[in-house]
Amino acid sequence: MKVVKRDGRIVSYDRQKIVAAIENANRDVNSSEQASMGEIKNILACIEDLNKNRILVEDIQEIITNKLVEFNKPELANKYNVFKCEGTSTENGKEGNNSILGILINDRQLIS
Repeated sequence: MKVVKRDGRIVSYDRQKIVAAIENANRDVNSSEQASMGEIKNILACIEDLNKNRILVEDIQEIITNKLVEFNKPELANKYNVFKCEGTSTENGKEGNNSILGILINDRQLIS
């Protein structure tokens, strides 16, 4: 599976990046709010079971957030979103958003 980044780059899916992002958010919440390894594996399976050739990074992040809420981890979901938003603002600016729009317009596979 390929992941379309905000700046338009297409990279290989790397499940370890998802694990690391959730673990980083885990560090900022109480132990009762932390995602277990089983829950993290469930999130990975949910993403991977989509069997998509390409997926937007935003779609992956939405799946993660929704699953954390489903697991009754709202504080963790919030910390994860803050962590990802902070990374986004330093990764790219408006050019990244324009690149994604161009890909969506030119590549209908991403929309379906």
